[in-house]
Amino acid sequence: MAKTDDLVEMSGVSRSTVFRFLRGETVRPQARDAIIHAMQSLNMPFEKRVARQEKFLQIFVKRGYRSFKGYGLAIAGFMERAEASGFEVNLRTGGVNGSNFASRLAEPGAATPSGVLLLGMTIEEENEEIGIFRKLGIPFVFVNRMFDDPEVSWVSCDLRRAAREAVEHLLDLGHRDIGTWGVTDASRIDCLKREGYLSAFAARGLPVPSAVLDMGAHGDLEEALKGLLDSGKLPKAWFFGSDEHALRFMKFARAHRIRIPEDAVLVGMDSVDGAEYASPSITSIRMPFYEEGAAAFDVLKRLMENPREASVRILLRHALVVRESCGSARE
Repeated sequence: MAKTDDLVEMSGVSRSTVFRFLRGETVRPQARDAIIHAMQSLNMPFEKRVARQEKFLQIFVKRGYRSFKGYGLAIAGFMERAEASGFEVNLRTGGVNGSNFASRLAEPGAATPSGVLLLGMTIEEENEEIGIFRKLGIPFVFVNRMFDDPEVSWVSCDLRRAAREAVEHLLDLGHRDIGTWGVTDASRIDCLKREGYLSAFAARGLPVPSAVLDMGAHGDLEEALKGLLDSGKLPKAWFFGSDEHALRFMKFARAHRIRIPEDAVLVGMDSVDGAEYASPSITSIRMPFYEEGAAAFDVLKRLMENPREASVRILLRHALVVRESCGSARE
């Protein structure tokens, strides 16, 4: 039978660290993973709960996240599943660098999370986070994001497909000049939804409308809309990547006596910010944010218990909910 000396030699970890791990004490993630790999190779018995001995998970979410109900739902789903499994959950707002999280981990006796949930950041912040947690060897998962990098774990709906289906609904209603607006220079989710918007036209061999607006090039939504209205080029149909943007359009429309759906129609995404209670109610893509959060915990648990796995990706189903704002009220 393998002995502790064999475990020390194969793992490359110090004897004291090995004994601390076997006693259930906290060790660095890299040391923990090396010891578990060695135990598996030596056929030494161990409980999978050892792989998540830290009992502490970390959430990073954008500042002001409470203004968007979807983030709150995702966090609730994650925390409920985590706490039922015996984990404590810490929540920080803002990016990892802004909270000095990485430097704090280097302090003697600092507690290291078993895993990290990330949601709501900019492209720049997300890229920084990926680099930081890879270097630290801490499992991490993004919610409501999709990455082409095969070693990044995430839980999301198919954002490209969802946006495409929303635009296709407007195309099926006979609209061709369909405007859109987003923050594609900083938001990965806006980029993915923009790709879906463009693919709807490409699939039918249709030209891309002129009112494809971006924050960086055309200014804030209301500013961009005012420019189109003043030039007489405001499209009749609109696709928005969030219900928040759709609600802002409706406020603009009321201020300029544009009736919905008589003078303009629109489709949004998320179906969480009171879309069904707006007047008129907003046609939107329903996204299962609570379920995404719960599934994100399952992803982290799997990564913690199976450190040889590079990543886990989960796609959940979305649904188009047709309401009044597109002129085709059908629940």
